[in-house]
Order: sequence, then C-alpha cells, then structure tokens
Amino acid sequence: MTKRTIYMTAYDLQRLQPLIESARRYGHADVEALDLLQAEVDRAILCDPNDMPADVVTINAKVRVTDLETGKQLEFTIVFPRQADYEQKMISVLAPIGTALLGYRPGVEVEWPTPGGMRRFRIDEVTAPQRAASVA
Repeated sequence: MTKRTIYMTAYDLQRLQPLIESARRYGHADVEALDLLQAEVDRAILCDPNDMPADVVTINAKVRVTDLETGKQLEFTIVFPRQADYEQKMISVLAPIGTALLGYRPGVEVEWPTPGGMRRFRIDEVTAPQRAASVA
C-alpha cells in the first residue's frame, strides 16, 4: 500500500464516514477493505471544495490509470456504492481500486490488495467533477 498525502473535501468525508459505518454494521463490504478506507479517510488533508486541486481523485472524478502489471489502461469514475455500474465504468469507492485511488493525484503509483491479489496502478489523468458553489 502506498502511504502518501491524500486530499479530500469535507463534503466527501461527511458522506463517507456514515457509509463506512453502515457497511460495517450491515456487512456490505469486506472488513479489511473498510479498515483500509477508514485509514485513508483518517489521514486525509481536508480541503474546501473550491480549493481542491482539479487533479485530485475525489468522489465523481473520472480517472485514467495504468495497471503496472499488464500495461493496460483503465478509465472509470469513482462513485458512491448506489451509483456503481460496471457497464457505465462507475466504480464504487468501497471497491478496492476506488479506495486505493481516492485522494491521490496523477503520477502517483498505488499498490493495493484486491480479491485477486496485490495490484499496482499509476494514476495518469484525473478529470474533476463539477462542484456546486454552495457545497461545504
């Protein structure tokens, strides 16, 4: 696992924390995956949505990564679980790759455990979501 500075909006944190707690309570996700997501949330530097750098992986950001084992490029959007749709390339923040990339910027390489074993990715490009000016 990569340990670098990650950034998160207070708005995303306010939505992630109850999601993590609910997933734990109802067993909707792997306990180890939830522990990893909680660790990322706990160490994140909080940013005002208007001050968040546009190239940081946030909820609803489009991300292009390279799988460092295969060289294959993947592109998807990180979303909350209810919005996840594999066909639409919308990956849940609770999925290992969603958790692994959250808060990082292009050029960073992340290593993260998945059900299929340890995976390594490089973030190549991030497209920020539209943010409402009134979001706090």
